[in-house]
Amino acid sequence: MRKRVLTLWDGKVFLALVVLMGCILAGIASYQHVYMKTPDYAVSQVIRAARDGDMETFSRHVDEGALSGQFFDALVSHTSDSTDEFFLLNIIRSPLRASFITTADLYLNWTLAGSTDNDEYQKTADNLQRTLKSAGLAVPLAGWHLDGADWSHDNTVKLYLYNDRLGATVPCTVTLEQTPSQTWMITGLADPEAFLNDLRDVMKKELAAYNKPVQQKIDAIMTVRDVSSKIVTGQGRTFLRLSYTPVFRKDRNDIASVKAVYTLRRDSDKAVLYTSPLRLSTSAEKRTHESQFLLNPLIPSQYSLIRSQTLDGMTSELHLTAITLKDGTELALADTLPEK
Repeated sequence: MRKRVLTLWDGKVFLALVVLMGCILAGIASYQHVYMKTPDYAVSQVIRAARDGDMETFSRHVDEGALSGQFFDALVSHTSDSTDEFFLLNIIRSPLRASFITTADLYLNWTLAGSTDNDEYQKTADNLQRTLKSAGLAVPLAGWHLDGADWSHDNTVKLYLYNDRLGATVPCTVTLEQTPSQTWMITGLADPEAFLNDLRDVMKKELAAYNKPVQQKIDAIMTVRDVSSKIVTGQGRTFLRLSYTPVFRKDRNDIASVKAVYTLRRDSDKAVLYTSPLRLSTSAEKRTHESQFLLNPLIPSQYSLIRSQTLDGMTSELHLTAITLKDGTELALADTLPEK
């Protein structure tokens, strides 16, 4: 009996090919019309573009100006409850927000594109680093990688940013919005304050580890105890008065100078309400010393202290940052991590 030979025109074979081709076309259509219009696809494109230096794709899916603006606003909000008067007065006097957005976007574009070997790039990096440091966020600018993501829940995605210098990953949840073309774009930070706090926590931990050997040497020479503060007024002005007691573990006559940083924090959220560098007295051991700081009503957090006239729910800290001995020995804590 002659065996049947299947041909392309065999009905069953032809039908199977049609079904297979239909599945392939349906898969392609589903990819183009469904998956490519999801938040997950947009984020996957951002990760790929960041790794490949594809600025066109990156900019198509990321509103860089909106992200920089939100980050700056959170930075100012945190700083207004803290430290640097120069930084705050600059905000009042100049369009610092617009300048920060422009500088941050320029730095990001040049970094992703690999255009880093020029003087303008270094000037831009220095300018951005100076602004961040003024706001109390001296994080490294270089060495950041978009390491991965937890895919979307509604219109948010958690990105994981890894930094080589810090050796740590910082989570950052972003929000996405659908564009008129039905694609998705990253347009903001879901919780800018949380992102900033995570950055500060990582930075603080790494800086403390880096400074540990020097800190131990400082503590072996001198520490302080009984640190407290109170509000005092006089001649129409309001001051913070700091009290502390020095404890010398070596002969105080060998010490030429001592530098420290005074910080007043709110207990509920650990926000910095006031901070200032100062020089500590070595004139006597185990005797209470005082330093006084004029509060500035132009600084929101200081104005709130002036109005409240109380430090209930706040904690005073005094941290030794540098000691110079008369033999020329200098011990000083770093305020930023060095470049590797």
